[in-house]
Amino acid sequence: MSIKLSRRTLLSLSTTAFALGLLGKRKISDTLFKNKVPGTVKGANFFRGHRLKLNNFPSPSKTYNRDVVIIGSGVSGLSCAYHLNKAGVKDIEIFELEDHIGGNSAGIEKEAPWGAHYLPLSNNDNHSLINFLKEADCIQHIDDNGIPAYNPYML
Repeated sequence: MSIKLSRRTLLSLSTTAFALGLLGKRKISDTLFKNKVPGTVKGANFFRGHRLKLNNFPSPSKTYNRDVVIIGSGVSGLSCAYHLNKAGVKDIEIFELEDHIGGNSAGIEKEAPWGAHYLPLSNNDNHSLINFLKEADCIQHIDDNGIPAYNPYML
């Protein structure tokens, strides 16, 4: 079976198909990006990370002698320092590549964490966590029934 189209019909169909394609692309773009929130993605400093990779740092100007050196002040590094300190290890140095501590759980003061790391309220039987939260001033006091009153700023 053969379909014969005039040049005019072929051009008309081609133009229509092209126009519908453009409208479709526009509609898809509008749909996908309609609710786009302006902002930037936060994370590790790209340039500092590559300086490490390329060994592009000046010669050291200071020598450290410590019992324990922790590389990185994210949740793991800070937790390590906390537990070592509680165990009596006091000669600890934490090195951080960024200008702030916290790694992925760092955030903007009084706004939101970058990595959305939240701690659900603890079960009152989780004594280790309750003690940590008291030490970190997340719990203001514990009432006579053993119910913690949490710092609203921390919530």
